[in-house]
Amino acid sequence: MGICKICQRHLGFLNRDYTCCFCNATICHDCATKFHFDPEVDAELFAFLYSIQNYWLYNDYELKEKSHIGWSSRYAYACPSCYRSFKSTVQTMIRNAKTIGIDNVRLYSYRYQGRIPNHSEEIHIKTLYFKDRNEAEQMMKAFAAHLGCHNVINVRFNKDTDSEGNYKFSVYNYEGIGIK
Repeated sequence: MGICKICQRHLGFLNRDYTCCFCNATICHDCATKFHFDPEVDAELFAFLYSIQNYWLYNDYELKEKSHIGWSSRYAYACPSCYRSFKSTVQTMIRNAKTIGIDNVRLYSYRYQGRIPNHSEEIHIKTLYFKDRNEAEQMMKAFAAHLGCHNVINVRFNKDTDSEGNYKFSVYNYEGIGIK
């Protein structure tokens, strides 16, 4: 029971309410935009885009909440303004990735003592954890390319241990500062 953020209509038994997967606003069926979401394929990208739209960096607790609560089904719902912003961001990121390409992104370790390219903008980038370190590195390059960054400075990888049942294994993530 509540009121739709967009049209101010009362929500209840006959008018189902939905929650925007980006801003958590309560919206009615008529105002909600339903879009396809494949949790196994798109979870990383959606979580990354969510973090970009809100903080430009990962807030791990909120991303876990989003991945388990809001993005567990094949469809997600968003309010019109968040959906427009999301689609615009996706289109820009795809255009940047095609222009730059993953192979053209250079990673500079936090230990690097050489000359760092000139830049005007810095964006914090952090990947989720992967079982394969190379996969985490490729995701870092992909995120940088999507954001329009040719270089990532202060790059470091983190190693942690995860488990599935009795099986324990190492997982890796990368973080750094993308520069434009």
